[in-house]
Amino acid sequence: MILRSCFAGLFGFLWFFATPTFAGDRSHQRIVLHGGGVFQPEVIKQFVDWAGGNQARILVITWAHEDSEGAFNRFRAAAEPLHPQTLENAPSRADIADKRSEFMTQLSRATGIFMTGGNQNELHAIITRENLANELLQRFSDGIVFGGSSAGTAIASERMFDGRYDPNSIDPKSVGIVAGLGLLAKEILVDQHFIQRGPRHNRMIAALFSGKQTLGIGIDAHTALAIEDMQTMHCLGESVVVIYDRPDPNKPISYDLLRPGETYDMVRREKIPSK
Repeated sequence: MILRSCFAGLFGFLWFFATPTFAGDRSHQRIVLHGGGVFQPEVIKQFVDWAGGNQARILVITWAHEDSEGAFNRFRAAAEPLHPQTLENAPSRADIADKRSEFMTQLSRATGIFMTGGNQNELHAIITRENLANELLQRFSDGIVFGGSSAGTAIASERMFDGRYDPNSIDPKSVGIVAGLGLLAKEILVDQHFIQRGPRHNRMIAALFSGKQTLGIGIDAHTALAIEDMQTMHCLGESVVVIYDRPDPNKPISYDLLRPGETYDMVRREKIPSK
């Protein structure tokens, strides 16, 4: 596991502060967020297991990617060895307008919904155009497992990065933030390919300086977080997750590093000691 040199001295000192609990009932809500790149077996296994194992009925949404079939086949190749009951591809971005009723049927019977990578702005535009945000959020509220990779991870926040930023600035005005889907608690902002496509540290800092979110999560490629009930998140994969905590705008941001196998308490905002 190799970190870019710009992170070498970043984690030498940490600040910890008390934090408010998340609002709303988040029980029975589980989501697996992958930072992009290759699907690791343990990441897909976590998603499929939560979706029901060999009884899982998985719906794959590929609207972020222009090659719907290719994006679906990559996910299918990773998930098929786990023998879910069904693996369905949602209608493509070109077909969804005419096949909305078909999609709604797929959505109603799915036990797990996975959104693949590509362009998160395109993904969000289609969800908005087809008035599907409430339907997706309702399924998540019902306890259906969600997952995403790259763009499918970025859209999970209530507000998401749209790709516009100045890597040399931490001015909030230097970074583009737009509406996301809002699967995660409103305090959370998530980024993907975090170290692989650096420098993304400055844009996370700039976004947190805006004061809209207080917990930043940077998931590197080939790495994932399994988040349960908005209480804990467990790191899986090959690299790391960088956590930024700023519950008080008058105090410094604290940083933490979550390695594969480690778990973070999202309420107390601290790593859970290994047993």
